[in-house]
Amino acid sequence: MNPTSNANHPRNHRPDAGRTPDPEAWARRARLAHRTLRQYFRAGRVLLHEAVPRRRQDRRHSYEWPHSQVTAAATDLACVGIGLATAHDAGQETYWSPLLGAYTSLPRPPHGVGGRIYIDDNAWMALIHVQRVLAGIGSDKDLRRAQAIHRFIQRSRDTDPSHPAPGGVFWMAQPIWATLLSHCRSGDGSGRGDSRLRAAPDGRCSGMRVGSALSGGLSRASHLLGASHLLGASASGNHSRNTVSTMPPTQLALRLHQVTGEDCFLRDARPIYEWAREHMLSPDGLFWDNIDLAGNIDPTFWSYNQGVPIGVEALAWQITGSVVHRRRFDEIIEASLAYFRPEEPDGPFDGQPIFFNAIFLKNLLLASAIIPDDRAVRITQCYAERMWRTRCDQDSGLYRRPSADHTELLEQAAMVQLCAVLAADPRCWAWLY
Repeated sequence: MNPTSNANHPRNHRPDAGRTPDPEAWARRARLAHRTLRQYFRAGRVLLHEAVPRRRQDRRHSYEWPHSQVTAAATDLACVGIGLATAHDAGQETYWSPLLGAYTSLPRPPHGVGGRIYIDDNAWMALIHVQRVLAGIGSDKDLRRAQAIHRFIQRSRDTDPSHPAPGGVFWMAQPIWATLLSHCRSGDGSGRGDSRLRAAPDGRCSGMRVGSALSGGLSRASHLLGASHLLGASASGNHSRNTVSTMPPTQLALRLHQVTGEDCFLRDARPIYEWAREHMLSPDGLFWDNIDLAGNIDPTFWSYNQGVPIGVEALAWQITGSVVHRRRFDEIIEASLAYFRPEEPDGPFDGQPIFFNAIFLKNLLLASAIIPDDRAVRITQCYAERMWRTRCDQDSGLYRRPSADHTELLEQAAMVQLCAVLAADPRCWAWLY
C-alpha cells in the first residue's frame, strides 16, 4: 500500500456513509453475535452444530474448519477484553490427534470418527495459536501446538518430481498409514519419541513426537485417529495442491520465525511460497484455487486466496526488508481491490462467502499495521456494516445469506471475528492472520 499526500486521490477519500467507526458499537455487535452463536449452535457440552436450523446432510457435530473459526472468534474477542480465548478450546481439543500432531476433520472418539486431515484446517488453527502468543494471551502449549502443526504440514509437501507443477502442499494429508510409517522411521526405536524442534541437514525444520502413542498399538491408534482411518485409508481425493494449503502454511512459517527467531522457518516457507507464485498466480495478478495431478487448474478467484498472500507479502517485507516483497504486496492488493470492489454494495465481494471475506479483511488489517493505509479499516467497516444491516436478524442476532433458510456456523463465527477486530485497538491488528 502506498499512501499519498494528494487529498483528492481515491486512497484518501473517506466516505463516512455506510460505516460505523465507533469501537464500542462493534464490541456490542461482537458480543451479540457470539452470544447468539453459543445459544443456537450448541451441540452438547463442548461441541457445536454445523448450521441452524440443522440440515438433513449435517453430521451430529461440526467439521473442524467451522469449529476452528469459532476458536478464532473467541481469540479475537479476548484480544479486546471480551471473554476468554479458550472459551471453545474444550471442543477444539476433540479434533486433535496427539499421534499425528494435527487436527482431524471430525471429532475423535468418543465424539466422532476422527475424519481426514486437511492442511488448511490445521494451518488456520496453528495461526490462531500463534496469534495468542503474539497477543500475550497464549501459553507455551499454543507455541508447541503451532510448531507441531508446522512439522505435520512440512511432511505433506509434494516431493514427487514427476507430477505436473511439482511441489506445493497437498490440500489433504497423505494416507494415515503412510504418515504412521513415516513417524516410525523418524523415531529412534526407544518408544520415547522426540518433540524437540531442530534444524535438519537440508535446512528444514524437523522433529516429531513419536513415543508412547505408537508403542500403544492399534487400539491406542484407533482411539486417537478414529477406526475409519485405520481400516483401509486411501489417498483418493488427495490429488490437489491448493493456494489455501500453501499460502497459510507460508504465513505460519513466517510467524513462527517472528516468534522464535529460528531461520529454519524461513527456509521452510520459501519453496512453498515460490511454488504458489509460480503455479497459482494468474496473469491477472490473482491466485487461482488449485491444480490437480493431471495438471488441471481450477481458475476460481476466492477472496481468501488473495487475502492470505496480502498478509504473507506484508510479513515477508517486514521480516526481510526486500523491495521485491513490497512490490508484490502492492500488486496483489491492487489487483484484489480492483477485482472484488469490496466497498460496492452487492458487488463481487458481497458474492463471496462471509467467512472467506473475513480472512481477506483480517489480512488487510494485518497488512495495514505493517504498511499503513486507511483503506483497510474503511473497507472492513463498510463491509461489516453492510452485513449487519442486510444479513443480520436483529431479533436473533443470526447472520445468513438472503436466499438461505439457515445460518452456517462459519458465517456466524466470521461476523464475530469482524466485529471483534473492529472493536480492537489498531495495534492489535499486527497479530492477525
